[in-house]
Order: sequence, then C-alpha cells, then structure tokens
Amino acid sequence: MIKKLLHEPLVHFILAGGLIFLLYFLIEADGTADNQIVVDKAAIERLVATWQRQTGRAPTPVELEGLHADYLFEELFYREARSLGLEQDDPIIRRRLVQKMDLLTESAAQQVQPGETELMAWYDAHPELYRTEPRLGFKHIYFSHDRRDNSAEKDASALLSRLAGLDENAGQPGLGDVFMLSHEFIDVGRSQLGRLFGEDFAATLFTLTSGSWQGPVRSGYGYHLVYPFDIRAAEPMPFAESKPRVLQDWQRDRYKQARQDLLEELKSRYEIAYTPEAEAALNK
Repeated sequence: MIKKLLHEPLVHFILAGGLIFLLYFLIEADGTADNQIVVDKAAIERLVATWQRQTGRAPTPVELEGLHADYLFEELFYREARSLGLEQDDPIIRRRLVQKMDLLTESAAQQVQPGETELMAWYDAHPELYRTEPRLGFKHIYFSHDRRDNSAEKDASALLSRLAGLDENAGQPGLGDVFMLSHEFIDVGRSQLGRLFGEDFAATLFTLTSGSWQGPVRSGYGYHLVYPFDIRAAEPMPFAESKPRVLQDWQRDRYKQARQDLLEELKSRYEIAYTPEAEAALNK
C-alpha cells in the first residue's frame, strides 16, 4: 500500500510542497536570529570549496584567514543592514529574494522523479511536441531588390512563364542574380530554412508541391523562383528517442504547477487589500 502511494503524483506534489515550506521556514529562521553568528565546520568547508572551484587549489592558511575575515564582514554587515531595515523598498533586493523563492520552488519540484508510465502518459498527451520537423530540398533562382530596382518580382514572373513544364535543370542560377548562399539546398529543416531566408519564405515553401518551378517567393533578400523536391512532412518521434525531452518538459510542467500551488497557498495566508484608486486603475 505504501509503495503504491509513493508512486502517486499527488503524493509527490504534497512532498514537494512540504519541502518548499520547510526551506522557506529555515530561511526565515536563519534570517531572524538575534545577535549570534555561528561559524561552524560546514561554513568553513563552504569557504574552502568555493575557493577551490575558483582557483583549482586549496587555500593557504593566510588565504583561509582572509576568507574567514571576508565571511564575517559580509555576515555582520548583512545582519546590521537588516536590523536597520535597509533591505526594505529596495527593488534589487526585492527581486533577488523573489528569485531565491522561485529557485526553491523549482528545486523542490525537481525532486519528484516520474516513472516510465508517467512519462509515457505525458508523451501520449502532447504528440505535437515530439515530432520531427518538416524537411525538403530545393533549387532556386534569385532576383535581387537592389540590382533590379522595382522589377525583381516582375522579372521573376516573366522567367517563370518560360520555365513552365520544364525540369529542374532548365532553371540555371545564371538566369537570375548572384546569391551569397547556395543555389541548391538538400534536406534542409523548417527551422534552418527560416533562419536563412525568413519565416515567411520557409512557411511558403512548405505549401508548395514537388517537381516544378514555382514562385516568385519573397525572402529577406528579394524574390526567388523555386523548384522543391523531396518534401517530407513532420513525423512522430519514437518515445525512446524523445525521452530526454519528455522528462525536461514533464519537470517544467510540474515546476509551473508547484509554483502556482505555492502562489495560491501564500495568497491564502495574506490579506490583500486595494485602495479605491488602485481598484479604479485596475478596472480601466
């Protein structure tokens, strides 16, 4: 019975939520200590470990004494600044504290490790996320805006009428203008095509059919007559191949849910009041 419960998602969220609030309590408890600063073995080990990560070696006794002095300086000034209320109404400190709470929430959510069944259920529920991207090959003839003033589209259309019914070899690059990239692309993906020519160009190419000269298609460079071939639609990716991404997406979704749950819990612990002026501004 207990083993079954430990595999329930609801139990995972309860445990994650408990961890969030435990961490929150510990942070608050540490931050409100009166006038006692405890320098223990763990604190010294953290100083040494940080130094080793930065320098690749252990600190000398003199360097360790300096690290200890810096630690006390930071801790004493931090405590005194808080006692004076210097952190209040400081947008940088406020933002940093919010970030730390958010990181605690994310860390707690990531402690939940899904089983194979949960990952498979997520994969099945989001098939649009785990597909290969469309791919194609094409040849093109380029017509430059700059070289042809306002006649690039007209010139491309005129050439298209001459190429009607002809094969890919009839459309030689020399019939148009010099292009900085290749005049033939083989097995190029939708995203790469968008980066090279622009999203509108890429979207248009995947609406065309294989085996004929078509266009003109506009890109960020000018106009193109294109001869598409080997157009392949997106296909589902097998679960085994998608599993690392599935896990990342599952954890990201659980973090968002844990974040929202924490937000709702905190709202219930505080009374949120609005002045009439604020309400009027919000309801505009």
